[in-house]
Amino acid sequence: MTPKFCLSRFVMPLTEMQTRLGTEKDDLDGMDFCDYLKQAPTAIQELIRKFRDCYHVFNNKATGAEQEDQREQLLTLVQDVVDKCKGRYYTNSQYQKTEEEIQKETQVLQENYRE
Repeated sequence: MTPKFCLSRFVMPLTEMQTRLGTEKDDLDGMDFCDYLKQAPTAIQELIRKFRDCYHVFNNKATGAEQEDQREQLLTLVQDVVDKCKGRYYTNSQYQKTEEEIQKETQVLQENYRE
């Protein structure tokens, strides 16, 4: 089952309602994350692009003002996503229903493949 197949099951693309969160920014030794992305593996670059470059990276060792700044940036990012979605959201029950449908389709595909 590919992520593309799963994403296609939702009326509104999940990528519009999600953001990528990363940790261990401190491992970049001061390198800007955008600079890191330029040399990151293609799969990481594609994932970030798929989610509209909507991401936040945490420095796990941040303290004080830097930690507060990270928190504010994250809250701003979340609010931007909420605003962009205009109040639309997915509930757990919608996700579970979609997951059940995906499982049923997968079974049918597997049965057809065996024939």
